Amino acid sequence: MTGMRAVLADMRAAIEAIPTRHVLPPRSRRATFIAMEKITRGLEFAPKPPAPDRLERAWREVNSWCAKGGDPSELPSGFLRDIVWLLWDRNRPAAQLPGLLTAVQEQALRSSATLRRYIEVWIRDFDPNMPEIVTSGRWLASVVASTSHPQGTMWRKAQESYQLFDAVAGPVTIAHALLAPLSPVLAELKFDATGRASSGYMRAIVERFGRELPRHLQGTAPTPAFECAKEVYLPKGALRFQEQQMRSRMADALVGAWVSGQGPERLRDEVLDLLRTYVGDPRTQPARWADTSDDTRRVVRSWLARVTLIAFFDVIGRHADVAGLAHHWQARRKFWSACLKKGWISDSWLVLGGNVRRDVELDRELRGNFGRLSEGRAANHSALLIRIGQTVFVEWSHNGKLYAWPSNSGVAPRFAGLGTYSLRELTSIGLSFPPPAGRPDLAPSSASGLTHHPNVWQGRVAALLLQREGYRLLPQEWT
Repeated sequence: MTGMRAVLADMRAAIEAIPTRHVLPPRSRRATFIAMEKITRGLEFAPKPPAPDRLERAWREVNSWCAKGGDPSELPSGFLRDIVWLLWDRNRPAAQLPGLLTAVQEQALRSSATLRRYIEVWIRDFDPNMPEIVTSGRWLASVVASTSHPQGTMWRKAQESYQLFDAVAGPVTIAHALLAPLSPVLAELKFDATGRASSGYMRAIVERFGRELPRHLQGTAPTPAFECAKEVYLPKGALRFQEQQMRSRMADALVGAWVSGQGPERLRDEVLDLLRTYVGDPRTQPARWADTSDDTRRVVRSWLARVTLIAFFDVIGRHADVAGLAHHWQARRKFWSACLKKGWISDSWLVLGGNVRRDVELDRELRGNFGRLSEGRAANHSALLIRIGQTVFVEWSHNGKLYAWPSNSGVAPRFAGLGTYSLRELTSIGLSFPPPAGRPDLAPSSASGLTHHPNVWQGRVAALLLQREGYRLLPQEWT
């Protein structure tokens, strides 16, 4: 037994003496492979600017040198390589220093690192209205056409495919390419990479894209065009450009097809949902819509009027149904839906009592956009404000009256207020309603509101709309 233990001990010692075999990870995960891949795909890995203090030092040295009349080509190469990042800087426009742009270009011809930075800064600070940007683009086009460096090869393909370095034609060509479903252009140019995704060049592309989008949304393939728009405006579900001007241009572009009256109805709700999410509600956040066109705001408010009207009769109507007013309620719904279908309702707003508010707090369509009734005794009641032309109506829930005012009367209720409304504000003396057509036996109604007498009140409202707005609604359209 002792001999067996000795043999086992010798075997264990021999095994431990065998060299350990190191198994390499797959090739695609090796550090050297990843590094080489980064170098090869240089377009994707854009150079990073130096630290701010280093840039400031380069600016001081170069600016001082040029101010003394020195030849920029005699500056150390490190300063010229760093000053590239400030060529079109708003506060330190190095390109305007005498002879500097030429000196940087001469070094870029000798140094691929300088050329790479030059291209990156040109894309980042791109502005087609700057003469130096236009001339630099032409120079870059000629350089990449003749260089044999791998970087030049990649940029040369971009120039050949998309006229990238043409300050006028480039953004137009790329914008057209982006309107094709599953377009590879951003991936090819790596314009979805950090920095380039929000560059001046990308801004120019997006602006041109917005001019073309309405025509495609009203064309034969509106849904693919809308999906392309989301990729351009909302990469990874976030706004590409946060500033108000770009949000406004996005809104104008997305709504443009409906401004001309040719937008597809099946996309309307999706476009409205996108705008409410990323721009806001123009009724409660008017400042965020201030830079959009009047036509865009008009169309969007009419869409929101539809949302509000549907909510009034669907969600809030439940409270009237409980009170035994279902038939009464359906007659009102048919009448105002007929006005909505004709496109007459330009604006609407809800004012809710306390109990109704609790019922709709989480309603996805309303999103908390409604006013509040101040009086507790109206906790179960609600009011719908409607604007048709130059006339404002207030339609009350349950068995409440209908009121009307000229929109410029000074007593007409305000639209879009998240605060409180008083009963007096929504029931003040307004317009009287003329008798329905073909009913000479009836006199005009009181100016203190119209009672919903079946088969009569609709004719009175139709007569008022014809009298004040020139809009004709026939009985068969509300029955």
